[in-house]
Amino acid sequence: MDKLLEKFEASVKHLKLVDKFFLNNDLTYRLIRDTMISLPNFEKFASDLYHGQDGRQMILGDLIEYIITGRLFYRGFENREIFSKIILYLVNQLMLQENVIRNPNLRKAILEYLEKSNLSDFFSGGDEKWKDKYERCKIAPNEEVVGARKPLYRVIDSVMPKSLGAATELLVFIYLVNGGFGHVIPLLTVQRLSGIRDEGELIPPDFLLIREGKIFGFEVGAGPQGYGKISQSNRFVEKTSIPVVTLNVNPPGNNASYRCPECNKWILYCDRIINEYSTRRIYEVNKTGIECQSCPSFNGCQNIMFYGRVEPKGDVRHYHYRCVESNSYVVGVVQNNREKLTPLYLTVQGLETFEK
Repeated sequence: MDKLLEKFEASVKHLKLVDKFFLNNDLTYRLIRDTMISLPNFEKFASDLYHGQDGRQMILGDLIEYIITGRLFYRGFENREIFSKIILYLVNQLMLQENVIRNPNLRKAILEYLEKSNLSDFFSGGDEKWKDKYERCKIAPNEEVVGARKPLYRVIDSVMPKSLGAATELLVFIYLVNGGFGHVIPLLTVQRLSGIRDEGELIPPDFLLIREGKIFGFEVGAGPQGYGKISQSNRFVEKTSIPVVTLNVNPPGNNASYRCPECNKWILYCDRIINEYSTRRIYEVNKTGIECQSCPSFNGCQNIMFYGRVEPKGDVRHYHYRCVESNSYVVGVVQNNREKLTPLYLTVQGLETFEK
C-alpha cells in the first residue's frame, strides 16, 4: 500500500505547489481564495476531507477506494491480472491492519505513533472527551475495546481506513469485474445522488451493473441486525425502478475473511488463490477447488485454512491450520479427510443467478 499512497501524496503535493504559486503571484486568485474560505460552514465542508474523531475512518476508507475504483481502474482494463492481484494483496494488508484492534501492545503502539506524527487536526471534532478516551484506549483490556458498540472501539477504529469494511467492498468489486457479469459502475465513494425537484436525495447502492440492457444495483451487506440498509435500498428502488440485490461476502458474516479462534487474526488469501483468481473467473476457481496438500508451498504456507472441530463436541470453526496442526484430534481428522484443508475462498452470496 505504501507505494500507492506515496504516488497519491505526490499528486496532493503537486496541487498544493500549483495553488501556492498562484496565491503568491495572482491577487485575484488570492481574493477568490479568501472569499471562498469565508463562506458559512466552509470549515464543515473541509472537515469532510479530514477530521480527528469518529467518522474519520470513512474518509480514509473512501480515499483508498478512490485510488482503486477510480484511478487504478482505468489501467485495470488493460491488465486485469495485475489489477486483481493488487486488490487482493491490498485486502490482505487491510485485514492485517484490523488485527491491531485485538492486540493491546500494537494498539497502544499505533495510537502513540500517530499522536506523535503531528497530523493536522488529529484530535479535532465535537467530542470534548475524545482525548481522554484516546488515552484510555492505549491501555484498555480487549473487553473494553473489542466490539462495534464499545465506546473505545470507536477510538481505535477511527484511526484506521475502515479496514475491514473497505476490504469487503473491494472484494465484491473484484468479484464483479473478474466475473464478466456486465459493465460494473462502482459507487463506493458516491454517498448521495441529488433528487428530482422536491423528492430529496437518494442513497445509491455500492455498485451498479449494466447487463444485457438492464441495470442492477448491488449493496454490500444488509447493515446492522441484517436490515439496516433495506430502507435506503427500498427508496432507491422506488425512485429509480432499478432493482437492488444485497450481497454478502463469505456468508453469513459478510466479512472479508474468517477470524481464527486460536490467534484472533484474520485468515489471509494465499498466493496461489490470488494467482488463480487473477487469471480465471473467481466462481469457477471455487467450483473446481484447490488441494492444499498438493501445493508446492504447502509446508511453508501460513494461510492454509482448517474448517472443522478441534475437539469431538466442539463447534465447527475456521482456523489457521498452522494454529491447530499439532492438535491430536485435528491430525486424525485431516488424515481421514484431506478436504478439511483449503485456501480461503472468496464467496459472494447473492450473485448466484448472474454466474450462470
